[in-house]
Amino acid sequence: MPDQQTSSSPSFVAVADWREGGALIELEPFEPRDTLGLTLHGLRVFVRDHKQREVPLEQRELAADYGEGERRLVVTQARPGPAEARRKALDVRYGASPQPCTVAGREGRIYPLGPPVPDDDIDGRAPAVVVWCDEARLCLVASPCFEAGVLHRVAESMYAPRRKRQRSRR
Repeated sequence: MPDQQTSSSPSFVAVADWREGGALIELEPFEPRDTLGLTLHGLRVFVRDHKQREVPLEQRELAADYGEGERRLVVTQARPGPAEARRKALDVRYGASPQPCTVAGREGRIYPLGPPVPDDDIDGRAPAVVVWCDEARLCLVASPCFEAGVLHRVAESMYAPRRKRQRSRR
């Protein structure tokens, strides 16, 4: 397992790339092709609970943080198993007013961005969320600043075909 000291939280391990993160959750992660022009700020895997116990594989989560400051979003992926992925995508509430949606034909829910709040509100603005299940995989895209429809575009891009690199002819 990677060195726990590389992360800002003892519950998370920082990873160098998508492949390393996927290995820790035993899942080939889907990397979004459209990140709204935001740069990948960091990848981390949830590996320990609040009591510093190692969490089981099905409770681990790979999180990718894009952007910073006012313009940011997070993409998470986990492998809780088919029944739990479905429950978390369709039954667990991630905000107010969930609406059904599909992401690349997979069933999910979309939650609108909450209304602006005063600067001194400790909870902050409710984020927009797109959450869906893909067999045993649970995926979520969330942001406190982008509208849900924009996040849906990011979610759909996770299924976009990878572009093959052109080899130069010499």
